[in-house]
Order: sequence, then C-alpha cells, then structure tokens
Amino acid sequence: MASGKEILDTYCFSVAWHFLLLRLSAVWLELELIQTQMTQKPMLRAEVYARALRASQNRKEDSV
Repeated sequence: MASGKEILDTYCFSVAWHFLLLRLSAVWLELELIQTQMTQKPMLRAEVYARALRASQNRKEDSV
C-alpha cells in the first residue's frame, strides 16, 4: 500500500502535469488566433481598399 507521502507526491505531480497541459493548450490556442489574424489581415486590407475604390468610382459616376 502506498504511503501518504507517495499519494501526495503523485497527486501533486498529477496537478502540476494538468496545469502544464492547460497552459500549453492556452498558448496553442493563442498562437492559432494570432496566425488566423495574420492571415486574415491582408484580406481585410484588400476588402477595405476594394470598397474604397468602388465608393470612389461611384462618386465619380454620380458627379458626371
């Protein structure tokens, strides 16, 4: 039978391991979010530019 110290050591190791896994998961999710934002930003810029260009062309057509 395991002693109280062995049980406590096993429990502490288990808690520390789970904390580490949770922290790594949080870091992984944060990196995925950053990567997603980085890949979407050029597209968003292109969309903003395209909308601005269309708006500018519409204003030119309206003034003619």
